[in-house]
Amino acid sequence: MATSQQTKLEFDPAPALDVGGTIMPNGSLKFVKTIRIAVSGDVRLTYGEWRVVDSIAFQRLRRVKQLGASCYVYPTALHTRFDHSLGVLHEVDQLILKINDNISQGYSISQPIEITPRQRIIARLYALLHDITHVPFGHTLEDELKIFPSHDEFQKSDDSDLSRFEETLGPNSEIGRIIVEVYGAEIYDRFRNVFLIGGRKRIPVEESTGNAVNDEVTFFLVSNTVCADLFDYIKRDSYFTNLNINVSERIQNYMYVSVISEDGIEKTLPVIRLWKKNEGRARADLLTDLTSLLEARYMIGERVYFHHAKIIVDAMIGRAVYEAVRNGKLNSLAMLKYSDDSLLDYLSGLKAPKLEVAQRLASDIMSRRLYKRIEKYGIDKFGDGGDRSDLAEEALSVLKKPELRTKIEDDISFWAGGAPGDVLIFPPSRKMNSKVARAIVDWRGRQIPLSEIDDAIVKPRLDLLKESHKRLWGIHLLASPNFSEDQRDAARRAFDGYFLGKVRAIDSFEVLFREKVDDLEKMSNRSTKDRKAVSKHAAKAFVGNNLSFHGAAGEKIGIVIQNYIDQAIDAVL
Repeated sequence: MATSQQTKLEFDPAPALDVGGTIMPNGSLKFVKTIRIAVSGDVRLTYGEWRVVDSIAFQRLRRVKQLGASCYVYPTALHTRFDHSLGVLHEVDQLILKINDNISQGYSISQPIEITPRQRIIARLYALLHDITHVPFGHTLEDELKIFPSHDEFQKSDDSDLSRFEETLGPNSEIGRIIVEVYGAEIYDRFRNVFLIGGRKRIPVEESTGNAVNDEVTFFLVSNTVCADLFDYIKRDSYFTNLNINVSERIQNYMYVSVISEDGIEKTLPVIRLWKKNEGRARADLLTDLTSLLEARYMIGERVYFHHAKIIVDAMIGRAVYEAVRNGKLNSLAMLKYSDDSLLDYLSGLKAPKLEVAQRLASDIMSRRLYKRIEKYGIDKFGDGGDRSDLAEEALSVLKKPELRTKIEDDISFWAGGAPGDVLIFPPSRKMNSKVARAIVDWRGRQIPLSEIDDAIVKPRLDLLKESHKRLWGIHLLASPNFSEDQRDAARRAFDGYFLGKVRAIDSFEVLFREKVDDLEKMSNRSTKDRKAVSKHAAKAFVGNNLSFHGAAGEKIGIVIQNYIDQAIDAVL
């Protein structure tokens, strides 16, 4: 009896065509595979892209959620960086085709710059791989809590560590070898340059066809302000959180590419034609579309990225991961082998006594036993008058350092009568989601950021959105759900004492010292007046020596507190 055999289809790379069988004689791309995904519909892949998608590193993205901990708020927000990456590839290709079509239609564009077929290949590869170095809960662990370097840190400086890039996209990686094999060394080298320096340097290239081009444009088509990444994630995040945000893509019909000077550096960037030159007026409908795009980003930020429950899970994950990092159980490169779920499984299975906090927090997340927010410290909470901004920045400068933040969390927990890990702090960056306002637009014959246009209707809307983004920000003080109301009050006072200025510090620590004094057996027979005097003296000395600020009291906070109480007893009684 004949046995059936599984047949593996081999796609002929068609060497008669240019660039590994990808570019056809008419300049179009040859597609060999179609993947249907939610939101985008059918996404067509070339032979090389199909090979990249089937690589081990890219398949890992199936298990890394696009919105991280947001699924604990929106249960269907389970979409991944895998489908987002395919969606961005689809979006950038549509954008390139429209930009080139705008030129062929003869629109009034001065010095039009076309995206060449080779640049289209590079842009598609960059779109497909722009998130390949992401780790689970990456934005939280990298950008907010600074436990690991950012997944795109190497795009910001020549001195950055390239180990994560080399691991996933270097010439000896699986994906690097695929790109060289299919497209050739020239395309790989250009892709590598776009990935590493495309956002900050000019990349002039003379193609083998004789075209003189600047490859940084391929970076900005994917990762700029109004770009393929933005078009996909707004639609995708909205769809899977059921926010029903509609974004018009008509903007793409009015985009072209031009050389712009930014910060003294010339860059080839996408530009949006907001001005009708022949009629001397703005395109009102396009202004509305761009403003709606900004409002969509704000709505997603307010309801998803800054949702208090999502922030609580982020803080719990951050502390659990940091405990594993400082005990030698995790590092940045090791994170590349984990998915969201396998990371939590790993952390919840740690057994060593030093890792009890990590194990407990991970187990609590998996069972959705979440911490509770004690206070959100927005900019209005930081002092009085003109020192608000300075105090907020000072707090952030300390709390962005994982070691100091962890110490302060445990100090506050001690003041509140809790254990290590019972108090957590989440200090998000004050760089808010407003980069669409920096999109370059063609306005009254000048190419300027959207935020600088002088339209009487749109300008107030942009200013209001900017102010609304500022109000979303705040440092979050969180505590175990087992904390009593008195413990929550004590934790709040301790945070106030650490970060809200000297006057608030004295008042806060006087109350906290009083609680410690009242617990001392040797003070049990003392009058209320004596206890108050000791507490006040200890608080003034503690604050006066600057030990109350930013965790400066040292490692053994309990001993320090007792020493100040003993000194106050000797001085007052």
